[in-house]
Amino acid sequence: MNRSASLALALWVLIGTASTLCGQVPVTWDGGNGAWNAAKWNGGQTATATMGNDRGGDGNHAITIGGGSQVTYDAGSLRDFHPQIQNGPNSLTIKGGSSLTINSFNTDVDGVWTQFDSDLILDNGTYRRTWTAGGSTVAGGLNLFGSWRSKQNQKINISLTNGGRIENDGQVWFGADEEHALGLKVLMNINNGTVDLTGGTYPESNDSNIVTADLAFFYGTDQGDGDGNSASGLPKGETYKVGFEGPGSVTVDHSGIWVYREDASGLWTATQSTYQDLWTQGILRSDGGSGGYGLDFNNFFTVTGTSGSDNYKVTRKDPAAVVWDGGNGAWEAAKWNGGQTAAATMGNNRGGDGGHAISIGGGAQVTYDAGSLRDLHPQIQNGANSLTIKEGAKLTINTFNSDVDGVWTQFDSDLTLNNGTFKRTWTAGGSTVAGGVMMLGSWRSREGQQIDVNITNGGRLENDGQLWFGADEEHGLNVQVHVTVNNGTIDLTGGTYPESNDSNIVKADLAFFFGTDQGDGNGNSASGLAKNEDYTINFTGSGSLTVDHSGIWVYREDAGGLWTATQSTYQDLWNAGILQANGLSGLTGASFSTYFSTTGTSGADNYTLTSLLAGLQGDFNGDHKVDGADFLVWQRGFGTTYNAGDLATWKAHFGQTGSVGAASGVPEPAALCLACLAMGVVLARGRRPN
Repeated sequence: MNRSASLALALWVLIGTASTLCGQVPVTWDGGNGAWNAAKWNGGQTATATMGNDRGGDGNHAITIGGGSQVTYDAGSLRDFHPQIQNGPNSLTIKGGSSLTINSFNTDVDGVWTQFDSDLILDNGTYRRTWTAGGSTVAGGLNLFGSWRSKQNQKINISLTNGGRIENDGQVWFGADEEHALGLKVLMNINNGTVDLTGGTYPESNDSNIVTADLAFFYGTDQGDGDGNSASGLPKGETYKVGFEGPGSVTVDHSGIWVYREDASGLWTATQSTYQDLWTQGILRSDGGSGGYGLDFNNFFTVTGTSGSDNYKVTRKDPAAVVWDGGNGAWEAAKWNGGQTAAATMGNNRGGDGGHAISIGGGAQVTYDAGSLRDLHPQIQNGANSLTIKEGAKLTINTFNSDVDGVWTQFDSDLTLNNGTFKRTWTAGGSTVAGGVMMLGSWRSREGQQIDVNITNGGRLENDGQLWFGADEEHGLNVQVHVTVNNGTIDLTGGTYPESNDSNIVKADLAFFFGTDQGDGNGNSASGLAKNEDYTINFTGSGSLTVDHSGIWVYREDAGGLWTATQSTYQDLWNAGILQANGLSGLTGASFSTYFSTTGTSGADNYTLTSLLAGLQGDFNGDHKVDGADFLVWQRGFGTTYNAGDLATWKAHFGQTGSVGAASGVPEPAALCLACLAMGVVLARGRRPN
């Protein structure tokens, strides 16, 4: 063995040992092309040696194929591919132009089935299932995301980014018509990705329920687990989503899309569905929104072809670009898209009603006068919407008005601060005595909407007033607000607060609202059920968060509409899973002090949280590695987001990985623990033998 190979093997031994101590074990393809079961993992080991078997492992592994490698899996000899979480969290990542191709040919009439009960990340990578006709094989078989191997309340995340692709000659199922776990969640997120399910053929009957579909969703009832536990007949509570957060498409063939629902006695009914039907049911989504709250499918997607015919395709509509011309000026001025006004380009002067990608760059200083324009309220009524402030630019909103608590900002759109600043100020005078409220997720938010705030490369969110996640009156059911900080600052100091700025007397610098359904004001009755909000502030690199003496408060509403307030510390937010570091929190068992330090005191001015995660220069895609994927991001953004100096930074730091307190070419044990803990802990429930 040469010196380089010895060093590589030694490195993997070190990584494997460190990772075993904290959970998930990395398993990485050595490079080049080859068969899945070849001795090409972790420095020349077999799949069985690294994963425990040849078929994807029984959990506790982070499997990665990169570097443009083309890997093949022969189901004719290896049988079904079934990565699962029996022994711990599990993921398969295919990136850097690599692919995994599974040939499902076998003597089975409908090919070999794939039971995928693990996370799947396709970052400029391809996951492909093919079949070869011959013998008794007449179809490509099934790929089940959530099979009888799934575990109770398991969440299976499927991510397609940077040109990631799923290609399947056969059927794709979300869940299984026989026995998937109670509370199963299969969440597919597409941000520059493609799902191509064309090709292959289907037998008339591939199981007892005669499922003939290209894409199928199964909503079952509890019929027992086959281990002696009696059937309740109650719904299993599945959650299935095909969500778009960026460009992408899904294509099916003539076998079409079917939704299957099981009654209490175990009888299944099938409904052939269109993409519009999936939107209406909340399965198909854009920016978290769906057919709820009156969102129009046609504002978010285009469809080509016909349901039940080949090449039936849905494509996310790209929002229209609205770009500041440069220099300084007022928001409403004729300085957008070559001399047009905000109203002309966005539809109004207050951020638009959706369908726009608004961008301010080049160091421009833009002002928004709420005294005359009133509240800024970008939303997604008419399509996906975002505001990006970059390249040293700043948007300053002065909330002064005759209102006693200033003008409120209802922000129901994505916000990216990439070396840019979003600042809300106020001017005391007249009856105005406070800076008002900025709401991330207001009464204008939509059911299931996901609002993403990304603060990177020195970006800043500054607010003289209150910052709310959600609203104490009426935000959308299942609303999600996710703030990600990587070399960024959230400064909420400054401003004052009236004793009562609304009916609930909210006095806080940073507030989180967890409500219940009290009706929507349109005649729909209140259920009193929890709205199931999802709020996170996730640090993936360096950064800080500072509040003043008004502090941090968490508000919770009971079934009758009564709110209770709890003053909270940063540690409390960590314990609740709101504050995170690389997706870890107190809910995953991670230690707060490993990732954060604090200065000051809760309830006093300048109470500050500081991330101990090192910023990593050249990590343009925020995955804590400086590699070829970052070059692709730089290349796509060259001339707008990035310049030649950024390329030099990437070259200087190529090969480094992020960790707590340092940037290094070799991952530290603490960094290796992050992935295993982020996956969480799931309850194992036996189902079927291999």
